[in-house]
Amino acid sequence: MVKYDRTGRVLGSIAIEGRCDGLRLNPGTGTLLALFNNDGQNGNPKRQPLLYTIDLSTLAATKYEFGPVQPHGGGYDDIAFIDGRAFLSASSPTLSAAEINDKPIVMMATLTTAGRVKIAPIIKGDARVLNANSGAVTTMNFSDPDSLAVDAHNNLVVVGDNDQELLIIKNPGWSTQNATRYGYGTQFDDVAWTSGTRGTLWIADTTQNAIYTVRAVFPQGTVFGEGPSGIPVQSFIGTIDPGEIITPLLTQRDGVFSPTSLIFVPASSPPDGI
Repeated sequence: MVKYDRTGRVLGSIAIEGRCDGLRLNPGTGTLLALFNNDGQNGNPKRQPLLYTIDLSTLAATKYEFGPVQPHGGGYDDIAFIDGRAFLSASSPTLSAAEINDKPIVMMATLTTAGRVKIAPIIKGDARVLNANSGAVTTMNFSDPDSLAVDAHNNLVVVGDNDQELLIIKNPGWSTQNATRYGYGTQFDDVAWTSGTRGTLWIADTTQNAIYTVRAVFPQGTVFGEGPSGIPVQSFIGTIDPGEIITPLLTQRDGVFSPTSLIFVPASSPPDGI
């Protein structure tokens, strides 16, 4: 892992063995959390999922281990924080013989002083939720939990990558929890909500081994989504409106070939050129 400043200058690095997928800042502590081995025992090679906390000033890393067996059979892909609580997406699940994901898709996680990650499932892949497309309560088959996000209303958003849908969970982990799914007919890898009227959209492109930035004025609460290569349409960065319409803004014609991570950073002052 490498730490850069915003001009691309290397400030330091840290060597951790394994595959890192989820990387999020804990807003309460200022510590970086990194998830490793997101496919877990369902990956090739089979590897136990791990979580590291990283001090951004010293780059000192502390390892936390999960239990020997995960309730969904896979690993953990992403992290989101809501009101001081941490949530993990349960990726690469073991499906039933009928190809149904009857395992947890989101866990609430806490770190112990003994170096362990304690998990508590909050919703399963075959839960009954409101289907926003039909207006009816239906049973999901949420088989590919991927990225997490927090929307403008402080709800937890779960990206169903190959499922081509988003799951919005209100009051996650509480007795008043409820969820709504939105189907889009195209694959997502990540989504982000603007938290201000102007700022910078940071985009990671794995094919180009590059990070792009888009600085502009956005309406507050704008929803951005990105689709990687190999989806029903070419890879894209676009906006998603409440009517479930996707408007592409950047595609392969603009040099974005496989976007796989998306972060919006609000600005305290107008970006250059605005």
